Amino acid sequence: MRLIGTESVAVARLVCLGFMLLFLGFVWMMAWAVWSDFQRGML
Repeated sequence: MRLIGTESVAVARLVCLGFMLLFLGFVWMMAWAVWSDFQRGML
């Protein structure tokens, strides 16, 4: 049972989307930490 045609394309898209969401979440957390430190330094 190997994926061929549109199924493999759909799986590849899902995997790519998952990695992109994970990367965006990581970047968001890093930006939030930097922003929190910046606000703490300003106050």
